Amino acid sequence: MGWKPNQLTVTYAEEVTYAGQVVKKCPSEYLRSDVWVETLKASVRGVRVGEVNEGVVIKAKTLVPMMEQRLEHHIDARVDIRRKYHYSLDFIRDNLASVAAAKCLVGHIVNDLQSFTTNECLLGHPNEHISADSFLPMTKQPEDLPLDSLEGCYLHYDPTKKKWIRSGKASGVGKDACFNGRLDTHAKNSRSIEQMRKSRFYQEYPWGGVPNIGGTGGTFENLRVFCGMAFNRKDDISPLCSVNANNSLFVWSKQTIEELKKKDGNLQDNQLVAISYLWETCDDLLLAREHNVSQSPGCEGLGLRVNN
Repeated sequence: MGWKPNQLTVTYAEEVTYAGQVVKKCPSEYLRSDVWVETLKASVRGVRVGEVNEGVVIKAKTLVPMMEQRLEHHIDARVDIRRKYHYSLDFIRDNLASVAAAKCLVGHIVNDLQSFTTNECLLGHPNEHISADSFLPMTKQPEDLPLDSLEGCYLHYDPTKKKWIRSGKASGVGKDACFNGRLDTHAKNSRSIEQMRKSRFYQEYPWGGVPNIGGTGGTFENLRVFCGMAFNRKDDISPLCSVNANNSLFVWSKQTIEELKKKDGNLQDNQLVAISYLWETCDDLLLAREHNVSQSPGCEGLGLRVNN
């Protein structure tokens, strides 16, 4: 058989290779790098980074092939055929190992991954005791970890039915391109019939008492919102965007960098948007398919969505 663009070749040992892209590290290589772990602690906000142990390493190595499989299902179900080989999908593939390592290290992933099927949620449940919770809430935030003005990925949780229902991203240039601005927009949209027609999210979770276009799964104001991962532009964000540096947190292929250079704005701003989309999409992959109210392919701002 001839080589196909972005054809996936997987080795579940110590490396994962994608033809035409990069040879990526196994998540254990990230977790066993003191530089990478300390850089993660210093650069990523909205999470509590735990200690590396063999259990975390094994969990992360188990998680990567599960995310790879879910990504291919995601592409088949949500990505237009004209975008099947889009660079943003390669960027996600290139970084599944680093995200898996980080998600396991911050305590977001369930135990005993081998017991979960492709369709089940791989995120643990939030703890009622905030001080001990791996998931930091957007409301009632810990005083030492304010989140409103940060950017990154967030998660909606239905506490009545005890299920995660959606991941989202907040990033970009402008005063509303942060968690607080994005969540305010969601609250406004949950009151809009027009938005309900466009989005399953607002159809199933409209604002309480607002007329809606169909049966609801709950009310918007009852949902709880948690941080998936975040960054602060006021921090040193160079490890997020650096290419092949000793302390680089992510893989930036030549193709990805060249594509981001073509977009409006400066390269670093575009990289931060790409990171937010990466986190959002990876959290989307971790949700139970039947509970996920999102129908988006992700990476819309990078050109993955085809506007008909």
